[in-house]
This record gives sequence, structure tokens and C-alpha cells, in this order.
Amino acid sequence: LAQTLRHGKSNIIGGLWLLSMPHHTTHAAFMLGNSIGRAGYTPWINNTLAQWIQVRAALRDFLSHQIAGLIFQANPTLLGDDEVQQLLKGFPAVTLVLPYEVDLPYDQLLHRRGPAVKQIIDYLTSRGRRRICLIASEAANRNESFIESTKNNQLIDAAEIVRPYDTHPFVGEGIYNALCEKYPNEIPFDAIISTSDEGAAAVIAGVKARGYRVPEDIAVVGWNDSFFSRYVSPPLATVDFNTEQLADTATEMLIERMKRPDKKKNVMSIDMKFIPRESAG
Repeated sequence: LAQTLRHGKSNIIGGLWLLSMPHHTTHAAFMLGNSIGRAGYTPWINNTLAQWIQVRAALRDFLSHQIAGLIFQANPTLLGDDEVQQLLKGFPAVTLVLPYEVDLPYDQLLHRRGPAVKQIIDYLTSRGRRRICLIASEAANRNESFIESTKNNQLIDAAEIVRPYDTHPFVGEGIYNALCEKYPNEIPFDAIISTSDEGAAAVIAGVKARGYRVPEDIAVVGWNDSFFSRYVSPPLATVDFNTEQLADTATEMLIERMKRPDKKKNVMSIDMKFIPRESAG
């Protein structure tokens, strides 16, 4: 506090991150805090909750403490808010972590899902899977990559996106329940991709209870490489967020911006990566 009063700025770097999901978020916050600490700054990690009211409050709080810079895992929808855009202008340095580039004058680190989706499709089709389902919400930008990877693919007979129950209190059950409601009798797929490992675990348990074998009858793929994914039976194929590289790169970009505030806008990308395991065949 004394340093802030004397110099008009703090030695704090703020991290505004979505920490409200059940998978991988503690690990992400830990890695981001480590990266900031190794750079000689004090990390202050806050939760976006993917809500405007929470983001606005966190940004105002960061500004009142005159933090040295901000790393913001930003939903592009949140960035469309006029007040959020106005608050961001008050920070000396900002790095946005996004699924795709947006038209804002800040450094941006693109955390891309598309390459992992293509890797999954290529893997499944190489093992003879021809009817593939993605269970994903409307807002999940991996949907576009799924459509792009499956359309006009001569190895695929059918590809479908099923919408899960986003408001279901248990994310895994919401994903599996959506599949059951759409297909209460026979499941017409030989591969199912879930947008979370919890959902994939629920799908494995559910389809087994209905008499299907995993992966012989239905291959199942999760997302987020959660700590339990290796211990599901069978071990769960999933997607690695490359969290450590993401945290380190975001911190490096921000500190470079703090040192060189007038440098040209920097846009970099880090790809998520498919991890094949037994559940995918």
C-alpha cells in the first residue's frame, strides 16, 4: 500500500479468469499465479463468473488499487459491454486471452480449440468411426470447428451437434441427459465428443448402463484433461489446454507491454491438443 501511494502504482498483476467451472480451473489459477510470481510481481487472481456484473466489479477493484497490469481471460460477449471496454482503458497494460481475435487495441493471446477438434475427428475416422456426435452448447465456439472438420468428409456418414442443459447444476448429468432426451432408445453414433470430462464420464457410465461397450461400440472423448481422466474406466481420451504454456505466454506478453507501452499490438496463439486414450479406441 505504501509503495502504491508513493509511486502511484503497485507491484500487483491482476488475473481475471473464469474459475467457476468444475474442471481444471484451480490448476489454471495456480499456473497463472506462479508465472506472475516468477516474474517478480504479486499475483491477484479474481473470478469472472462469465458475468458482466462480476467483471465490472473486479475491474473497478483492480483500478482502485492501481495494479501494474491485467491478464483477462475474456469471453468476447463480455468484451462487447460498453462499461467493460471503458474500464479496460484505465489499465496501463492489458493482455486478453480469447478463443479468437477481436477488434480491440490490446495484446491478445488466442487459445484455440479448432486444432484439437480436427485432431479428434482425424483420430476417430482413422479408427473407422463414421457417425460422430458433439455435445456442446450454442456458445461453445468449438462447434464451428466441428462443422468445418466433418462437412464434405467422405469418411463420415453422419455428424450432429446436441445441445446440453447449460443450467443443469451437475455439468456431467446435463450433457448425458441431453443425449438421452434426443435419443431415448437407440444411440445412432459410434463416437461421442463431450465438451467436458465430467460430461464424458457421465456418457460412459450412461451408455454402459444401456448395454453399449466403450470403446468397442461407442468411442467417447472428453475435454479439459481433468485430474480424474486417467482413472475413468476406460481411461478417458480428452483435450489438453496447454495451461502452463498459456499462463507463461500471457505473463510474458503483459510484462513486455508494461515495458514497451507504445509497441505495436501483439497477437499470438496457443492450440489445445488432443490426448488419445483408451475410451476413444
